[in-house]
Amino acid sequence: MSQTLVGLTIVSIGTSLPELVTSVVAARKNEVDMALGNAIGSNIFNILFVLGLAGVISPMPFLMENIIDIMILIVLSLLIWGFAWTKRKKSAEKRRYCDAGFICGLCDLYLHEIETSVTG
Repeated sequence: MSQTLVGLTIVSIGTSLPELVTSVVAARKNEVDMALGNAIGSNIFNILFVLGLAGVISPMPFLMENIIDIMILIVLSLLIWGFAWTKRKKSAEKRRYCDAGFICGLCDLYLHEIETSVTG
C-alpha cells in the first residue's frame, strides 16, 4: 500500500469525523434536515472550494482512468439525492441494500486506487 493512500485515508477520516459526529447527534435529536444539510454542505464545500483551490495552486490533468471513479460518484450521488427527496419511509431491508451498495462502491474505489498505486 502506498504512503499517499495511507496518508489520504487518515486525513479524510480526521476531517470527516467532526461532521459525522454532528450528523449523528442531529439525527438522534430527530433533526434529519440538519444532518442531511451538514453532509451535503460539507461535500459541496470540499469539492468546490478545496479542490478548486488545489487546482489553482497546481493544475491537475484529467486522466481517463478516473472515468470509472467519476461515474460511480455521480451514480451514488444521484441515488442518495433521490432517496433524500422521497417522502416514503424505507423498509429496513431496502436500507440495508442501499448501505451495502454504498459500501461496495467505496471498497471498489479503494481497491482501484490500491491497484493503480501498485502497478504504477
